[in-house]
Amino acid sequence: MHNYLMLAPLILSRLRECLPQVEISSSWGVPAIKETPDQQPSIVVFLEDDQPVQQTAQGTVQKITQTWMVLVAVRDTEEGAGELISRVYRALAGWRPGLLFEPLHRVRSSYKPDVSPNGVSYFPLSFETSFIFNTSE
Repeated sequence: MHNYLMLAPLILSRLRECLPQVEISSSWGVPAIKETPDQQPSIVVFLEDDQPVQQTAQGTVQKITQTWMVLVAVRDTEEGAGELISRVYRALAGWRPGLLFEPLHRVRSSYKPDVSPNGVSYFPLSFETSFIFNTSE
């Protein structure tokens, strides 16, 4: 594995394939998200957590668990928020992004649903996977 964060573009590609009408982007966390006055339903993906789990071979081979946040943002929660959340869940739960990764599964997020001062509602969905990182590759 030459890119430790290679799951981000894979998740983005999967979501764009499954939800072609939705604006999908990546970020480096909630503070970096920019809202617009005419905010359309959108999805922002970012790394929420990264945990080394176990290591072998004097630390050169290690199992890593990553949690990826898929943040659903909508202006009007009455109009399609639940449907969009369901579509994200169906697109990612159980999906295996490649032979290097375990299938994604939903986990509890460290974030709570929230509404911004601009009236945009945010629904955090976190998905976790594991992979083996080998320093000799």
